[in-house]
Amino acid sequence: MTREPPSLCVDDVIITDDLAHRGTRAPDHAMEAAALATLVEELTERPGNLLQKLCETLVDLGVADSAGISLIEDGDAGRFRWVALAGRWEQFRGGTMPFDASPCGVVIERDTMLLFEHPERVFPTAGAEPLIHEVLLVPFHAGERPIGTLWIITHDPARMFDGEDVRILKRLGRFASAAHRMNHALASATFGRAELERAVEERSQALREREQRQSFLLNLSDALRPLTDAAEIAQLAAARLGERLGVARVFYGDVCDDRLTVTCDHASGVPSIVGEHSMAAFDYAFMGEYRPGALVSVSDVAADPRLNAAARDQLRARQVAAFVDLTLFRDDRRVGILAVQHDHPRAWTPAEEGMIREVGERVHWAIERARIDAARRKSEERYRTLFESMDEAYAVVEVLKDAEGAWADFRFIEVNPAFMSHTAMPYPVGRTATELLGNPNPRWTQLYGQVLDTGTPLRVEEAEVTLGLTFDLNIFALKGQENRVAVLFSNITERKRAEEARRASEEQFRQFGHASRDILWIREAQGLQWRYLTPAFETIYGLPREAAMAGDNYRGWLDLILPADRVRAIDAIERVRRGVPVTFEYRICRPGDGAIRWLRDTVFPILDDSGAVMLIGGVGHDFTEAREAELRLKTLVEGIPQLVWRAVDGGEWTWASPQWTEYSGQRPDAYRDWGWLDAVHPEDRAAARAAWSQALLQGGFEVEYRIRRQRDGEYRWFQTRAAPVRDEAGTIIEWLGTSTDIDDLRTMHARQQVLVAELQHRTRNLIAVVRSTAEKTMRRAANLADFRERFGDRLGALARVQGLLSRLDEHDRVTFDALIRADLRAMGVLGEGCTQRVTLDGPAGVRLRSSTVQMLAMALHELATNAAKYGALHQAGGHLAIRWWLDVEGDAGEPWLHIDWRESGVAMPDPASAPTGTGQGRELIERALPYQLRARTTYVLGRDGVHCTIAIPVSVAPFAEGA
Repeated sequence: MTREPPSLCVDDVIITDDLAHRGTRAPDHAMEAAALATLVEELTERPGNLLQKLCETLVDLGVADSAGISLIEDGDAGRFRWVALAGRWEQFRGGTMPFDASPCGVVIERDTMLLFEHPERVFPTAGAEPLIHEVLLVPFHAGERPIGTLWIITHDPARMFDGEDVRILKRLGRFASAAHRMNHALASATFGRAELERAVEERSQALREREQRQSFLLNLSDALRPLTDAAEIAQLAAARLGERLGVARVFYGDVCDDRLTVTCDHASGVPSIVGEHSMAAFDYAFMGEYRPGALVSVSDVAADPRLNAAARDQLRARQVAAFVDLTLFRDDRRVGILAVQHDHPRAWTPAEEGMIREVGERVHWAIERARIDAARRKSEERYRTLFESMDEAYAVVEVLKDAEGAWADFRFIEVNPAFMSHTAMPYPVGRTATELLGNPNPRWTQLYGQVLDTGTPLRVEEAEVTLGLTFDLNIFALKGQENRVAVLFSNITERKRAEEARRASEEQFRQFGHASRDILWIREAQGLQWRYLTPAFETIYGLPREAAMAGDNYRGWLDLILPADRVRAIDAIERVRRGVPVTFEYRICRPGDGAIRWLRDTVFPILDDSGAVMLIGGVGHDFTEAREAELRLKTLVEGIPQLVWRAVDGGEWTWASPQWTEYSGQRPDAYRDWGWLDAVHPEDRAAARAAWSQALLQGGFEVEYRIRRQRDGEYRWFQTRAAPVRDEAGTIIEWLGTSTDIDDLRTMHARQQVLVAELQHRTRNLIAVVRSTAEKTMRRAANLADFRERFGDRLGALARVQGLLSRLDEHDRVTFDALIRADLRAMGVLGEGCTQRVTLDGPAGVRLRSSTVQMLAMALHELATNAAKYGALHQAGGHLAIRWWLDVEGDAGEPWLHIDWRESGVAMPDPASAPTGTGQGRELIERALPYQLRARTTYVLGRDGVHCTIAIPVSVAPFAEGA
């Protein structure tokens, strides 16, 4: 016998999975029925030989070369005993084998059917001759747990087990397991009854030998007999014995691990001691006297030398001065006693001790009887529970003949509860089929009669139209019971319906697969070979299905996948083999035309009854055109400046273009659903939601709101538009929208509005100034020519001011130095080619308020005009000095501009000949400026020229940038 390398493990010799790939014989129900009939007959006549008969039957029917049953040894869970064995290994019957050294141990641990090949490679003890080629084992159950295995062996290398062997072995194994439990329960009940009868006989003999105490003991026995509870028995006996002997206390209890437990007592004149008490004070030698049946008698606790001081104190505390203890039983840890105690010393007579012994024995007998009866009831209950909890329905019927001797009807003799659940019939025992159903199917009577006529068991599936049910029947005759048959059956109506539904479903699936434009496919989970492909495969792959499924079609499929995607596909299939559904995308190259196609496969595991992955199913979708369209759309979307997005359900975004992420910083997990609203300005979110709430009614929307820019945190204005995308039925399936940056446009528009308002304001002011200037000039002009000259000069001054204003930006101001220089240049007294007759001294860039520019310019122009006509700029020796400076006044620190206009070298006219009154310029300076500009002014005609001062408030930021 060759030995495998020692590195082999148990799973290396388990080949259970091979059964799924082996061909299997058709179910042989006739053989099965014959085997069951044989076992039923054995169960009836020789129940103790049932397991051996099962093994012999398996060998006789050719199911195996050897068959056996291994059960775990009672009291030794580490070993099996071959309690039944037949065939070529029959000589090993009765032998034992260690739990860990046998395939049986593996089957018990896993509690499942297993198939081994040459198990001696791992279990050397299984190497007996003839060698095992294959051994098939199933768990042998007692209730919910396995207690052994049923196994069959083929020694012939040419013979391999198949699915039919598995079915037969499981079927016969379940029957044998149920029968074994039934025999065990009956044996336990019989043994209990025998023990009870023996005990009764022994106690009866003892009663006859003690006739002098017969009256008391008979009365006690009569009183104890109806009791079934051990505590009640002990309580009654203690009371009767205490009253009979006139003692202080009688109790029944037991000692375990130095603890006395008193379950009940009868006390007279002393307290009850029911409960637990320590016995540690009593010497070991004294406690050694408590042997089974021993009577320990103490007449005087205080004087008995067997008791130490601690024990005496403890007894005295319980008011015990004398006692007799009868040891009813003793095991490794526990001592049961009947104790009689008195509160005074007492010399116990032999008659009293005999009475105590007699009562103790009766108490012990009654308690044991109660326990035996309880065990018997429990055993019978287990048998009844087994009978009533069987999944299969069971019935015994008596087949009836008519007057001509033909089988005509049948009467129910016995049924189990499963019968009613399988048939939905009322309790039938004692009634005939005709009485129950009115017009029953005659086939039932014919089948029962056939079994009685031929003596051959029958396995058949039969429908009962009256009940609308279909049954799987095992019918066999009961030997020794005339015209009676037993029927073991199951309701298979739902299974039949399920089979029909499965056939219909498979046909629907086939039609669906042929009509689908997607590929539906199924693979084996182990070899990954295709079992099923729909016609869509040929359209998408450009390859006939027959060619695709030939040879190693998994390898062939991988060869069609582009190398860059092959690892992804292999990984996806492996994940599904582990039970995880996946969806993955990959590309194939069609062998016919070399075209590259994009496929998306949704793959899922298909599990067997045990939860293992048996098959792999998948749906392959060709989305090449959709992907190309998506790429084109993506290129378009990513190339435009707008932020593009898609949404569903009134505002829940599903996708946004990369521009959105770049601008807002939100990634897909942040902007999906209503997350995009976080990027919208808090003040604008209500408007955004309101626009969406009206979108469905209006067929779209347009709204403006601000969106935060990630780069600098600035909120910029965007115009957002959305339009619905509809399917062919006109139903909105999603929304497509864009958000366009209009922040600069809004800024320019706002500035334009400001400028227009400013223009209107300045125009009104300018017209008012022109009108006022014209009126004043007209009043003082000598004639039209004089008016034209004066008015033209003043309009020129206004024009220069407007020119300065028009060149300013929105937030700029006219500066004083620019204003004075512009007026002097216009008069030709400042700039290139001009004599140095003007001196300017003051800071540059002093900003003037817009409201003061025109009035101040007119005042300066009047001063300059007078100087050019009459003063320093007219006379040859004249000189004009203009000086200005800033000062801060008041608590608020308001800036003021101070202007000092001083002419010198001017030949002034005689004051007596000077004209009275004031001219327009002086009136403007002395009256208009203080009134309109809050200015402070002086105007003095000195001996050598005019001296004028003007002080006016200016802008809070008095200097222009860069000044």
